[in-house]
Amino acid sequence: MSKFQDHKDVAKKHNLGGDWYSFESGENKIKILAEPAGHASHYLKAEKRGVTCAGDASCDYCIKGEKANVRFFTWVIDRKDSEVKPAWFPYSVFKGIGLLSEGSEYGFTDVVPPYDVIVNATGEGLERRYTVNASRKDTPLSDEEKSAFLKVSNGHTPSEFVAKQVEKNPPVYAGVKEEIPVVEENEGETPF
Repeated sequence: MSKFQDHKDVAKKHNLGGDWYSFESGENKIKILAEPAGHASHYLKAEKRGVTCAGDASCDYCIKGEKANVRFFTWVIDRKDSEVKPAWFPYSVFKGIGLLSEGSEYGFTDVVPPYDVIVNATGEGLERRYTVNASRKDTPLSDEEKSAFLKVSNGHTPSEFVAKQVEKNPPVYAGVKEEIPVVEENEGETPF
Protein backbone atom coordinates (compact mmCIF):
# COMPACT_ATOMS: atom_id res chain seq x y z
CA MET A 1 0.00 0.00 0.00
CA SER A 2 1.27 3.47 -0.88
CA LYS A 3 0.87 6.66 1.11
CA PHE A 4 0.12 9.88 -0.75
CA GLN A 5 3.20 11.37 0.88
CA ASP A 6 5.31 8.79 -1.00
CA HIS A 7 4.38 10.18 -4.43
CA LYS A 8 7.93 11.38 -5.20
CA ASP A 9 9.45 8.02 -4.27
CA VAL A 10 6.89 6.15 -6.39
CA ALA A 11 7.51 8.47 -9.36
CA LYS A 12 11.27 8.01 -9.08
CA LYS A 13 10.99 4.21 -8.70
CA HIS A 14 8.78 3.84 -11.79
CA ASN A 15 10.35 6.65 -13.87
CA LEU A 16 7.13 8.67 -13.90
CA GLY A 17 7.29 12.24 -15.09
CA GLY A 18 5.42 15.34 -14.21
CA ASP A 19 8.32 16.99 -12.40
CA TRP A 20 8.68 19.95 -14.75
CA TYR A 21 11.23 22.63 -14.08
CA SER A 22 9.85 26.08 -13.37
CA PHE A 23 11.67 29.26 -12.45
CA GLU A 24 11.14 30.37 -8.86
CA SER A 25 11.56 33.91 -7.59
CA GLY A 26 15.22 34.62 -6.95
CA GLU A 27 18.24 32.68 -8.18
CA ASN A 28 17.74 29.56 -10.32
CA LYS A 29 20.85 27.57 -11.26
CA ILE A 30 20.48 25.08 -14.13
CA LYS A 31 22.56 23.06 -16.57
CA ILE A 32 21.08 23.03 -20.08
CA LEU A 33 21.30 19.55 -21.61
CA ALA A 34 20.03 19.89 -25.18
CA GLU A 35 19.51 22.45 -27.91
CA PRO A 36 16.11 24.06 -27.23
CA ALA A 37 13.22 23.92 -29.69
CA GLY A 38 10.89 26.90 -30.08
CA HIS A 39 7.11 26.81 -30.02
CA ALA A 40 4.73 29.73 -30.54
CA SER A 41 1.17 29.71 -29.29
CA HIS A 42 -1.80 31.98 -28.68
CA TYR A 43 -3.75 31.85 -25.43
CA LEU A 44 -7.53 31.77 -25.80
CA LYS A 45 -8.78 33.47 -22.62
CA ALA A 46 -12.43 32.50 -23.10
CA GLU A 47 -11.52 28.83 -23.53
CA LYS A 48 -8.61 28.94 -21.05
CA ARG A 49 -6.25 27.09 -23.36
CA GLY A 50 -3.51 27.66 -25.89
CA VAL A 51 -3.40 26.95 -29.61
CA THR A 52 -0.32 26.58 -31.80
CA CYS A 53 0.61 29.63 -33.86
CA ALA A 54 1.07 28.94 -37.58
CA GLY A 55 4.04 31.29 -37.44
CA ASP A 56 3.27 33.27 -40.57
CA ALA A 57 0.71 35.55 -42.23
CA SER A 58 -1.75 32.65 -42.53
CA CYS A 59 -2.28 32.37 -38.75
CA ASP A 60 -5.86 33.30 -37.86
CA TYR A 61 -4.83 34.76 -34.51
CA CYS A 62 -1.89 36.78 -35.87
CA ILE A 63 -4.23 38.23 -38.51
CA LYS A 64 -6.53 39.36 -35.67
CA GLY A 65 -3.56 41.13 -34.07
CA GLU A 66 -3.08 38.69 -31.21
CA LYS A 67 0.54 38.38 -30.20
CA ALA A 68 2.02 34.89 -30.01
CA ASN A 69 3.80 33.66 -26.89
CA VAL A 70 7.10 32.05 -27.90
CA ARG A 71 8.70 29.54 -25.55
CA PHE A 72 11.60 27.13 -25.87
CA PHE A 73 11.61 23.51 -24.70
CA THR A 74 14.66 21.59 -23.49
CA TRP A 75 15.87 19.42 -20.63
CA VAL A 76 17.83 20.82 -17.70
CA ILE A 77 19.51 19.72 -14.51
CA ASP A 78 18.00 21.61 -11.61
CA ARG A 79 21.04 22.32 -9.44
CA LYS A 80 18.77 22.70 -6.41
CA ASP A 81 18.02 18.96 -6.32
CA SER A 82 20.34 17.60 -9.09
CA GLU A 83 17.35 16.16 -10.99
CA VAL A 84 16.96 16.13 -14.79
CA LYS A 85 13.71 17.86 -15.73
CA PRO A 86 11.87 19.00 -18.87
CA ALA A 87 11.64 22.79 -19.06
CA TRP A 88 9.97 25.59 -21.01
CA PHE A 89 11.91 28.87 -21.21
CA PRO A 90 10.42 32.24 -22.07
CA TYR A 91 12.03 34.10 -24.97
CA SER A 92 13.80 36.49 -22.57
CA VAL A 93 15.78 33.60 -21.03
CA PHE A 94 16.56 32.17 -24.48
CA LYS A 95 17.75 35.61 -25.61
CA GLY A 96 19.83 36.08 -22.45
CA ILE A 97 21.67 32.80 -23.07
CA GLY A 98 22.11 33.82 -26.71
CA LEU A 99 23.74 37.07 -25.62
CA LEU A 100 26.09 35.13 -23.32
CA SER A 101 27.06 32.95 -26.29
CA GLU A 102 28.18 36.06 -28.20
CA GLY A 103 30.21 37.60 -25.36
CA SER A 104 33.99 37.73 -25.14
CA GLU A 105 34.05 36.34 -21.57
CA TYR A 106 31.40 33.58 -21.66
CA GLY A 107 30.96 33.06 -25.40
CA PHE A 108 30.43 29.53 -26.69
CA THR A 109 29.90 27.89 -30.06
CA ASP A 110 28.59 24.51 -28.91
CA VAL A 111 24.87 23.77 -28.96
CA VAL A 112 24.58 24.33 -25.19
CA PRO A 113 26.66 26.40 -22.78
CA PRO A 114 29.60 24.52 -21.22
CA TYR A 115 28.72 26.07 -17.85
CA ASP A 116 25.68 26.26 -15.59
CA VAL A 117 23.32 29.16 -16.22
CA ILE A 118 21.98 31.32 -13.40
CA VAL A 119 18.57 32.85 -14.04
CA ASN A 120 17.27 35.43 -11.60
CA ALA A 121 13.49 35.79 -11.63
CA THR A 122 11.67 38.78 -10.17
CA GLY A 123 8.01 39.73 -10.15
CA GLU A 124 4.94 37.56 -10.62
CA GLY A 125 2.66 36.63 -13.50
CA LEU A 126 2.84 38.99 -16.46
CA GLU A 127 5.23 41.23 -14.49
CA ARG A 128 7.85 38.47 -14.17
CA ARG A 129 11.31 39.48 -15.43
CA TYR A 130 14.46 37.42 -15.91
CA THR A 131 18.17 38.19 -15.96
CA VAL A 132 20.64 35.58 -17.16
CA ASN A 133 24.22 35.08 -15.99
CA ALA A 134 26.88 32.43 -16.49
CA SER A 135 28.44 30.32 -13.78
CA ARG A 136 32.11 31.17 -13.18
CA LYS A 137 33.43 27.82 -14.39
CA ASP A 138 32.60 25.14 -16.92
CA THR A 139 30.58 22.20 -15.61
CA PRO A 140 30.98 19.10 -17.77
CA LEU A 141 28.32 16.42 -17.36
CA SER A 142 29.17 13.43 -15.19
CA ASP A 143 28.41 9.90 -16.44
CA GLU A 144 25.57 9.76 -13.89
CA GLU A 145 24.05 13.00 -15.26
CA LYS A 146 24.35 11.76 -18.85
CA SER A 147 22.60 8.52 -17.89
CA ALA A 148 19.81 10.39 -16.05
CA PHE A 149 19.30 12.65 -19.08
CA LEU A 150 18.96 9.69 -21.46
CA LYS A 151 16.50 8.05 -19.09
CA VAL A 152 14.27 11.13 -18.75
CA SER A 153 14.40 12.14 -22.44
CA ASN A 154 14.13 8.57 -23.74
CA GLY A 155 16.70 9.62 -26.34
CA HIS A 156 14.32 12.16 -27.91
CA THR A 157 15.32 15.69 -28.86
CA PRO A 158 13.48 18.85 -27.83
CA SER A 159 12.46 19.28 -31.50
CA GLU A 160 10.74 15.89 -31.42
CA PHE A 161 8.87 16.87 -28.26
CA VAL A 162 7.69 20.18 -29.75
CA ALA A 163 6.62 18.41 -32.97
CA LYS A 164 4.51 16.07 -30.82
CA GLN A 165 2.88 19.12 -29.16
CA VAL A 166 2.09 20.67 -32.56
CA GLU A 167 0.63 17.37 -33.76
CA LYS A 168 -1.69 17.29 -30.73
CA ASN A 169 -2.60 20.95 -31.13
CA PRO A 170 -2.24 22.00 -34.80
CA PRO A 171 -2.27 25.64 -35.88
CA VAL A 172 -5.41 27.33 -37.17
CA TYR A 173 -4.96 28.83 -40.62
CA ALA A 174 -6.89 31.78 -42.02
CA GLY A 175 -10.06 30.79 -43.80
CA VAL A 176 -9.98 27.21 -42.54
CA LYS A 177 -13.06 26.46 -40.46
CA GLU A 178 -12.52 23.31 -38.48
CA GLU A 179 -12.95 22.29 -34.89
CA ILE A 180 -9.88 22.98 -32.79
CA PRO A 181 -9.10 19.94 -30.65
CA VAL A 182 -9.10 20.60 -26.92
CA VAL A 183 -5.63 19.78 -25.67
CA GLU A 184 -4.71 20.55 -22.11
CA GLU A 185 -1.39 22.27 -21.47
CA ASN A 186 1.35 19.75 -20.81
CA GLU A 187 1.15 20.18 -17.04
CA GLY A 188 2.24 16.90 -15.54
CA GLU A 189 2.67 15.22 -18.92
CA THR A 190 5.94 13.44 -19.31
CA PRO A 191 7.66 14.12 -22.61
CA PHE A 192 7.61 10.77 -24.39
